[in-house]
Amino acid sequence: MGLKDTGNAPAQVGASVFEDKEGVVTLKLTKADWDACLDDDQAWQGVCMDDVLLEVYGEDYEELPEGLSADVTIKVKEGVVVTQDDMQPVKSLVAFLRAWIKRRGRRQVVVDIPSELSDKALREALKPVGGNIV
Repeated sequence: MGLKDTGNAPAQVGASVFEDKEGVVTLKLTKADWDACLDDDQAWQGVCMDDVLLEVYGEDYEELPEGLSADVTIKVKEGVVVTQDDMQPVKSLVAFLRAWIKRRGRRQVVVDIPSELSDKALREALKPVGGNIV
């Protein structure tokens, strides 16, 4: 399946949107960003996900397996956001996630640094770009 980057997701927010030959749109994001979205109670007020299909390491899942590290890439292949009351479709899961990422304007990344670097030094290094240790 030849995927092309549609360029619809700004690089600074850490997600990539792809469209295949049939026009199916998917989204790739890190597990850190996936978890941050799921933990955002305000984003999920009155809605939930249904018919979700995710890909990790080339395998399809309806729910993510336990124990994945925060830097793992998740590909959202299918899914719909529906109202909690009557399960009426609101928008595709990809569209919902894209809007959430854009609204948030931030992303979480996992970094590997030398053990001798202190938290204070890391915080100082992140200040100029508006970063924070979470």
